[in-house]
Amino acid sequence: MEEISPIFGRARKFPSVNGTLKIPRESALADEAGFVGEGNSVSELEIGLEEITLNQKRVGAALRLSNQLIHDAAVDTVGYVQEMLARKTVAAVEKSMLTGNAEEEFRGIVHDVTVPNFHLEAAATDLQKLDKLLELYLSIHPAYHGEACYIMSRTFYNEISKMKDKNGNFYIQNGTANGKPTKTLFGAEVLVSQNLEYGTVPCVFGNIEQSYAIMVKQGPKLQKVVDTDNALKGLTGFVYDSYLDGQVYNPQAIAKLTTV
Repeated sequence: MEEISPIFGRARKFPSVNGTLKIPRESALADEAGFVGEGNSVSELEIGLEEITLNQKRVGAALRLSNQLIHDAAVDTVGYVQEMLARKTVAAVEKSMLTGNAEEEFRGIVHDVTVPNFHLEAAATDLQKLDKLLELYLSIHPAYHGEACYIMSRTFYNEISKMKDKNGNFYIQNGTANGKPTKTLFGAEVLVSQNLEYGTVPCVFGNIEQSYAIMVKQGPKLQKVVDTDNALKGLTGFVYDSYLDGQVYNPQAIAKLTTV
């Protein structure tokens, strides 16, 4: 699943066996550390803490195949089914990370009120769009820029990828990271997701690992189901599921662009 979705792959994973998982989140820090003279006490910081709570949510998909098809297939049917169900499952997880809002889903970045929001007018010019994207970039502390990325909707990406500077150079550049071709804007990698919409939140920018937490209660697992009903019909069922939950745990490392 991490190989299929780079967005899911970058989220910080917290293993958990029993109960819920509570993660502290700094909400306020009134004072700063400082130098003091010999024999003097260092200043005591007044820190404000909140917490997020992660529970387990089940996500997965199932498929039934005829035994005749399995026997006649010239490929590894089980391996193919596992890969296909993994693609469907991680697509649902990625969507939930970005736009989840239902009780049985993750708390998505789009609907998280703690995530800083930058508004883009519907009639914005190309220059105004680029200014907002740069504003998103600058809103994140440079300490988080190392692994930060833009996540854009397909429509918004298509618009930005056509923009050029006065010298005719595209703002979105081609590059290579870890031997794989990448797209970059202002030096940050650009990812495209079908789960963002141009008319609502077309873009998210930030360091996913430093901003989004996923509790892994049970990792993804493929199970064969051969019950009485399937056996009588000559079918074999496959269930691929996992128990997870996710939420933004550090809103200082991420921001979103809205068009509504």
